[in-house]
Amino acid sequence: AKSTAFIAAAGDAYRALPPGIHEGLMVAEDGAVLEGLSSSFFAVCDGALHNEQERALSGITQSLVLELVARIRPEMGVQPAAIHVDDLPRVSECFITSVSREVLPVVLVDGLSIGGGSSGPLTRELMAAFNAMIEREAETV
Repeated sequence: AKSTAFIAAAGDAYRALPPGIHEGLMVAEDGAVLEGLSSSFFAVCDGALHNEQERALSGITQSLVLELVARIRPEMGVQPAAIHVDDLPRVSECFITSVSREVLPVVLVDGLSIGGGSSGPLTRELMAAFNAMIEREAETV
């Protein structure tokens, strides 16, 4: 459940991040990469999209992205489980999602370059599809 009690702890965690790092990832004791401090984490490994859905909080942007993946890449399997830290060298691309960040590529995790240091094709497709959906469905206020 979401709680405002997390705000102070999250603020401390963000202040502890090195300069230029935009998000911290929460890793379970078993090494599973669960989510970001204030985002959902997705990784493409061995052709499947991984997103922890049992041990991480659900997000609106996360749900929208999962719907978009089903529409634009129906052949891609979505695994509702996290990847593990040990799997990161095999990850071809990853990204985080949140209301404020929408779909944001992740190209570096603990000094490990992901996807050659640039956003991957699924991430770019999702960024474009998400922006198109917002343009199409958002109301001007």
